[in-house]
Amino acid sequence: MSDRFGAKIMMGIAISAFTVITFMTGLIHSLKQFFMVRVALGLGEGQHWTPSLKICADWFAAKEKGMATGLYTTSFTIGPAVAPIAASLIAAAFGWR
Repeated sequence: MSDRFGAKIMMGIAISAFTVITFMTGLIHSLKQFFMVRVALGLGEGQHWTPSLKICADWFAAKEKGMATGLYTTSFTIGPAVAPIAASLIAAAFGWR
């Protein structure tokens, strides 16, 4: 889809979908809703890889592609390490919803 519609458009759609689905997490009232939102979140989150790699391949020079891809993929390990701490502080201050 990134080749057909463009990486920027697909990245915008993926980020928008991920944002909306994350917001919907606060509206959950049942286990069934929780399951549906988590599945949708996984589908939305999975759409970031392809456009991101295409953007790195298209926008960076050959000498910079490795660094750009490395920095991008590093965020997938740093994010999950920092997010629980940030989320805990936000939930403690404002409530989980």
